[in-house]
Amino acid sequence: MKKTLFVLLVSLLALGLFTPALAGDRTVVRIGRDITIDAGERADDVVAIGGDVTIYGTVRGDVVAVGGSVYLEEDAEVHGDAVAVGGEIHEEEGSYVRGDIVEVDVFNIGGLEHGFHFWGPHFWGWPWGFKVIGFIGCLTLGLILAVLLPKQLEAVSGRIRETPLPVLAYGFIGILLVVPVLIVLAISIVGILLIPLELAAVVFFGLFGYYAVARVIGDKLSQSLGKETPVVLLSLILGLVLLGIVDIIPFFGNLVVMVAGVMGFGAVLMAIHKREKK
Repeated sequence: MKKTLFVLLVSLLALGLFTPALAGDRTVVRIGRDITIDAGERADDVVAIGGDVTIYGTVRGDVVAVGGSVYLEEDAEVHGDAVAVGGEIHEEEGSYVRGDIVEVDVFNIGGLEHGFHFWGPHFWGWPWGFKVIGFIGCLTLGLILAVLLPKQLEAVSGRIRETPLPVLAYGFIGILLVVPVLIVLAISIVGILLIPLELAAVVFFGLFGYYAVARVIGDKLSQSLGKETPVVLLSLILGLVLLGIVDIIPFFGNLVVMVAGVMGFGAVLMAIHKREKK
C-alpha cells in the first residue's frame, strides 16, 4: 500500500495539483506497526494502520488508529481529534484532547449485523467478507489522505458544495476524455511513457474526489445532528459509511455511488482548472 500511495501522490505532484504544503510537517504514518510519541516529543499528525498509537507527548493535529486503539497517557496532548476505527480510545487522567473523540466499530455500524442476518445467507461467506475488507481499506486510505492533504480535500469539497452541477459536468467530460488522451499519448514514445502517469492520476483523482463527496455528505449529516462546525475526520467517516450502506441497495445504490464518483472526479478537475487560471 505504501508503494501505491507513493506513486499516486507523485503523479499528482507532477500534474501540479498539490503544493509543497507538507514540507516541514512531521506527520507520522505507519502500516502494520505501533506508534509511540514519547514525552517531550512533538508531531503534527499521527496515523497508524493495523497498529496502536500511544501518546506521551504532544500532537498538534489529529491522532488516527485504524484497526488499533489510541492510548493517551498522563500529560499527553492532542490538539486535534482522536479517532479509533475498529479499536478504542483510552484516556489516562491528565491527558488532553482539544477536538472530538471518535470510536468507530466498522463491524457494528448502526446495528447492521442484524440487517445482514435478516437478508439471508447470500451475504455471508467470502463475497461479503471481501466487501467488508474493501470498505475498511477505502476508509483507511481516506483517513490517511484527510490527514496528509487537508487543504486539498477542503478545496475539492468546496467545489462540490458551491457548484454541484458544473462539477458533475466536469466529471462526465473528464471521463469521456480519458480514452482520447490515451490514444494521443500512444502516438509517441514519450507519450507512451506518460500513459501509466495518466492512469495513476485518473485513479487518484477518482478516489480523492469520492472522499470529498463523502466529506460533504458527512458535513450535512453532522449539521443535521446539531453540530454547527463538523469535524473533518468524523464527517469523512459518516459520509463513507452512508455511501457504503447505500451501495448495498441493488441498482439504485450502484447508481448513487457512480454519480458520487463522477462528481468527485469532476470536482478535482475543476479545482485544477480554476487554479491554473489564477
